[in-house]
Amino acid sequence: MPEYGAPPLWTERGPVTPEQLGLSPQLTAAIWAWEYEYVHEGPNHGRWPDDTAYGIEGQRLAALVAEELGCAVEYEP
Repeated sequence: MPEYGAPPLWTERGPVTPEQLGLSPQLTAAIWAWEYEYVHEGPNHGRWPDDTAYGIEGQRLAALVAEELGCAVEYEP
């Protein structure tokens, strides 16, 4: 996730919010909670034992976004 205040999701056109994509309220809330934890608490606070676990949750959320939108998720190496 970028460290300069961008929304947590990106498209080929740049950063977007879950609301702009029309995601369900439940998924939108989960994405914002995940982003909030990173920005305000750090990925090693509370439910995330390390950066890897936090990243895995991000990939899980990305898969749910793709499912709701009916498209594939692409990860940059």
